[in-house]
Amino acid sequence: MEVHCTEEFKTEFEKICKNKKYPDCEKHFIDYFFGGGNYAKAATGQRIFGHISFPLFKKRIPDSGGYRYYFFPIKEKECILLGLVYPKTGNLGSDNIENETKRLLLDQAINSLKSKSYYHIRLDKNGNLTFITIEELKGEQELAVNKKVNKHNF
Repeated sequence: MEVHCTEEFKTEFEKICKNKKYPDCEKHFIDYFFGGGNYAKAATGQRIFGHISFPLFKKRIPDSGGYRYYFFPIKEKECILLGLVYPKTGNLGSDNIENETKRLLLDQAINSLKSKSYYHIRLDKNGNLTFITIEELKGEQELAVNKKVNKHNF
């Protein structure tokens, strides 16, 4: 399973994680999206908006008092595209989002995918989250393929 996000998600997530009032934000994220590595498990939640082929889901992590994640599961690629996160409580806390915000998330997700201006999220060798652009990821994958090809040349 791959985990991707929009620029807007990345900005908000980093803001929350830097806030000392939310020391568990990154841990809960890692536990949920990378703990099982299972698309079928991660792509669950409450379907709240969007077309059946590109629905917007809301997931409470770890529970009703924690964080709200809004994402688009992309079944055919077994990936998640995260669009928004916010804590339910504290100075950055918020109530549920309105339909206008849901439409905006849908537009941002579609534009990010079309323009290839989204991020791939992964864990580094030390277990820390890293965000890399899709273009950087593509470059890394091409480099890895070239190394394999060159390894087998005499």
